[in-house]
Amino acid sequence: MIVVSVQLVSAIHPSRSKELARMEICNIGGDADFGDTHGTYEVRTLHGRDKDTLDKHVINRRGSVSDYPRLALHVWHLVYEALKALNYNRRPKKKMRPTVTRNATHNFQKPENWDDEADGPCGDLQVRAETFGDREIVELISTWEPSVDELAHLATGGVIEIGLCMTAQPPMRAYVVDPVEPALLKYVAPLTTINEDGHGE
Repeated sequence: MIVVSVQLVSAIHPSRSKELARMEICNIGGDADFGDTHGTYEVRTLHGRDKDTLDKHVINRRGSVSDYPRLALHVWHLVYEALKALNYNRRPKKKMRPTVTRNATHNFQKPENWDDEADGPCGDLQVRAETFGDREIVELISTWEPSVDELAHLATGGVIEIGLCMTAQPPMRAYVVDPVEPALLKYVAPLTTINEDGHGE
């Protein structure tokens, strides 16, 4: 197995040095058509940005490299192919993010036990609490702004997926509205801050 470790080496003091990332490249056999000159590898990166977290050996991404001419090329070419197999050769596209909600009444924050490193980033979410119907059912409305990449995808037939961090599917709806005018943002009333429920970003 080849282990690729990315480390930050401090020029000030060794105690400030740290491991930032780790990849494992595992030889799982040669190629039947090429014999020992070509190999097939399972590649994986580990979750975390420090040694203690990386040592827990939680797989972040997994992929494979096949028919690699291991005797003809330097090992850096194998590392490059491994990065491509895990889609690290592409910059991540910007994603839809929550934005200012018109007449927001509450600001939900991540739960106290939320772990950004393990569970992913979780930011604030402004919502407007309203009631509708004879039973005065409470509806929490938040506003999300698609990125330029997502708008282009939608324009060519893409659809929106909605994820909720819960085990039951509540009634919900989605629609398009005009954004809050920037000139009005300074008039937004103070919001009630709540961190009882988790929400994604």
